[in-house]
Amino acid sequence: MDNFAATFEQAWLNQHLCWCDQHDLNGAIAFSHPWAKITYFHRVAKINVTASEVDCLIDDAIQLFNEKDFPCIFTVSPLDRPNDLPERLTARGFREGAVCSAMHHHQGAPLPKPNGPIEIQLADSHYDDWATIMCRSFDVSSDKADVGRHVLQTLEDRHYLATVDGVPAGCTLLHLRDGIGYIDFVGVAPEFRRQGIASALVAWAVADSEKSGAETTILETDAGSAAERLYSRLGFRTEYHRRRFIRNR
Repeated sequence: MDNFAATFEQAWLNQHLCWCDQHDLNGAIAFSHPWAKITYFHRVAKINVTASEVDCLIDDAIQLFNEKDFPCIFTVSPLDRPNDLPERLTARGFREGAVCSAMHHHQGAPLPKPNGPIEIQLADSHYDDWATIMCRSFDVSSDKADVGRHVLQTLEDRHYLATVDGVPAGCTLLHLRDGIGYIDFVGVAPEFRRQGIASALVAWAVADSEKSGAETTILETDAGSAAERLYSRLGFRTEYHRRRFIRNR
């Protein structure tokens, strides 16, 4: 599990750092965004300090995110040190938030194809449609659409748009780097849900990842969620859990 966890954690961090500013906390990496005030863009991760250094790290992280006018959030994986970091964070006033599943796809698992009126295409010339669906799917303000315009138009990122009878309905992103395919932003507009669009999008991204030569295809989702059950049906397996700890300003 440690080998997979190391691969997943680095791929997860690479994906997020594409969008964000990076901050070296001397034993951890923090990232933030100058104006997009959402949790996705503000975290502390990849933590490796001694027990005697934990409080100093926490102090530095709190100060950083106070300056950013955003809650301080740690994402903790089984690789992070010290082992009692969750307890140390709780003692410093952090509350536990989402528990997320790190999942990877088993190559050879059967994948459904789009059917009926669902079509999927690379959104190279339709970024505005992709961004609009992304914002509606995740219920974030439309001004966040421009955050990823330059990121999503790089060779390493492929963004897919699902349409139903020609109407934009869903989206996802595949980030390819170092032989890893990382799927993110799987979203479907509210009026198009429960029509198989998310399944079709993920299956399409997995197939594209494998055709591109990725050794493994991974994603993260909330533990115990409907999304996790959907991904399991598509051949993904949960390998370990990642815990989020939040301290409000």
